[in-house]
Amino acid sequence: IFANYSSGVKTNRDAWCYNADKVVVASNMQRMIAFYNAEVARWAAVRAAGVDIPELKDFINFDPTKISWSHTLLQPLDKGKVFTFETSAITASLYRPFTQQWLYFSRAFNEGIYQMPQLFPTAAAENRVICVSGIGARSGFSTLITNFIPCLDNIEKGQCFPLYLYAKPTTATANDLFAAAPERSDAITDAALAHFCNYYTVTTISKEDIFYYVYGLLHSPDYRHRYAA
Repeated sequence: IFANYSSGVKTNRDAWCYNADKVVVASNMQRMIAFYNAEVARWAAVRAAGVDIPELKDFINFDPTKISWSHTLLQPLDKGKVFTFETSAITASLYRPFTQQWLYFSRAFNEGIYQMPQLFPTAAAENRVICVSGIGARSGFSTLITNFIPCLDNIEKGQCFPLYLYAKPTTATANDLFAAAPERSDAITDAALAHFCNYYTVTTISKEDIFYYVYGLLHSPDYRHRYAA
């Protein structure tokens, strides 16, 4: 039915990347990025000296009050890559059901953004996504619709099915999540539309109708019982 979908955003750094106060998110991220860049400089100085170079994991400062390290940050640090704080990266996100927070949406500082740039390529991009519990969820099936970037655990292990898809960014803008919005298309496939029109023998069904039909069906007790895992 859907041409593509995405997991919710996983930051692995919620304490820095998320907050109910936009100013606090900015302050936290500025401090963390400054600390990261300082570690890049320290590591580069040691490597330049060329004497008794330690293992990277034994060298960096793992102070959890300053940063949360993972492969997504250790790899660019080892290559000497520095980052700058981007005010435009702060955007609204659905952190938990009915709980909006501000998110620093960043390829560098979010552990996994998955296909989310095709759903929300810019801070102003319009979309709606149906979030459903993913594989491994322990709290049972649930579903919720939102027009904000969803956190992975907005609904446990959430998978997000969009109303719209945006074209993949070009090479020049691949690392800029907040460049001008690319071309938008319907996420519901032509094949799905044809199936619904043929089944109901009408031609007035739209792809948006199918999107909301799916959301309604996911709330049906009969449907949930019939297809329960």
